[in-house]
Amino acid sequence: MRKQSTNVKIAEAVKEGKRFTALAALRATLPKHPEVRETLQRLPLAARRVANMGVSTFENSLSITITTPALDGFKTDKRLLRILDAMAGLDGWEASTNDYGSVEYGPARTYTFLKKVPWEHTNLSPRNLRHFTGPSNLPLPTFFTLRLSVYAYVRSDSPTCRVVVTGVEEKMVRTEKTEIVCD
Repeated sequence: MRKQSTNVKIAEAVKEGKRFTALAALRATLPKHPEVRETLQRLPLAARRVANMGVSTFENSLSITITTPALDGFKTDKRLLRILDAMAGLDGWEASTNDYGSVEYGPARTYTFLKKVPWEHTNLSPRNLRHFTGPSNLPLPTFFTLRLSVYAYVRSDSPTCRVVVTGVEEKMVRTEKTEIVCD
């Protein structure tokens, strides 16, 4: 009985591995998706040259990241403004920002643009298609998330932008120390 149980577990693990491989092969096609190409073409050439692209291993998403170091300021740097102008006012995109930085290193801001993109699977190979239509019943994804993140770093000696300490917040943290005692 125990051997059969182990064999069933091994068979399930092999089946799950094949599902994961089929999804990975499907996700590998994301960089060639027309919406991804259109987004890259929309960006200025200088931004495309420094852009990095990555496909998620665990979810149906593709990330494009652009790092812009040593800016004069968020409102005055032409490199940053060209990228933001390219993404401004586009339908279907959600935009957000996150400010961080330090007095020592200067201001930093992340601009994030997200879009859920419909995903058709017309070029799925028959070998991989069987994992989605066969007995494993792995659902075909119908959309993926396209994320464009622009990491903007302003020089610490910028005349137009700086980090200012506006207050101090103190926190008291209590941590219990434990040990195992056996009698």
